Amino acid sequence: MRSFHAFLLILGLLAFSLQSRAETADWQQFQSQATQAYQDGNYLLAEHTIQQAIRVAEKADNGAAYKASSLNMLAYIYSAQGQVDQALQAINQAVELSRQAFGEPHEQLSQLLFNQGQLLEQASNSERARHSYQQAINDYLALNSTGDNKLWQAVLAQAHILTEEKQFTEAESVIKKALAGFPEHSQFNHQPESIEDSVDLRVLLAQIQIAQQQNKQAIELLEQVRQLLQQQSSPENERQLLVLELLATAYEDSHQQAKSTPIREQALLIRQQQTTPSLASVMHLNELALRQQLDENYEQADRFYQQRSPCW
Repeated sequence: MRSFHAFLLILGLLAFSLQSRAETADWQQFQSQATQAYQDGNYLLAEHTIQQAIRVAEKADNGAAYKASSLNMLAYIYSAQGQVDQALQAINQAVELSRQAFGEPHEQLSQLLFNQGQLLEQASNSERARHSYQQAINDYLALNSTGDNKLWQAVLAQAHILTEEKQFTEAESVIKKALAGFPEHSQFNHQPESIEDSVDLRVLLAQIQIAQQQNKQAIELLEQVRQLLQQQSSPENERQLLVLELLATAYEDSHQQAKSTPIREQALLIRQQQTTPSLASVMHLNELALRQQLDENYEQADRFYQQRSPCW
């Protein structure tokens, strides 16, 4: 799941109602320049420029709100340079300033808590990351908001940490509550609407079920996910591949090789369309060859074995 979702850095620049005065215009200009430099990979320039934005914010009315946004940007600049401690210090300060400026719950504070969770997770501090994600989730629920879908991403990240810690029951509960729209919170009336969020949550749930050898449940869920992806005009390859590979594995673990083979062939076709051959392609070819060999289809098995060499 990390390959396409939970662990991409989200800049999450915060939007405030800015007053029309020179210092505000200066802050916005520095903030925009720092963002562009960050996106260009010019981290030294980005850091220098965002520090100028911070100095302007410290002189402005409602300066805590401006400074929180700039510190959020600074945290990601530090993170991009591998300066973990400085990144955490910046995001922690941003969270506290946002609380001062807005109180809790608040949309911008929830976004900062989500970002704090990401940076803590990058720093391998899973326990504190889970706490930040949970705070963000609680705030979004209290606000009856998904935070432009950050709520579902926070749920996914939290469940992923629990899965890595092999706390499968708790991870499964977190995902099922989210998919049901958190029914225990009567004031909240949202469910995952985008196919991407719905697929990502269900795929992680299926992975948890496979890890617990609940292959029947995982197969039912993954078949539903495959149908969801088919509704897209051009399904995103990485999601589609992950679903197909998990589904093939679940069928194989259930001794239903006749169903797994065409799924692996479909996944192999998609991988072979990619510009760079991968080890995963070799693994699929090997699985298919072994299956044909066990079925005594030696000519077909040999064909799959021979196809492996160009992939190396």
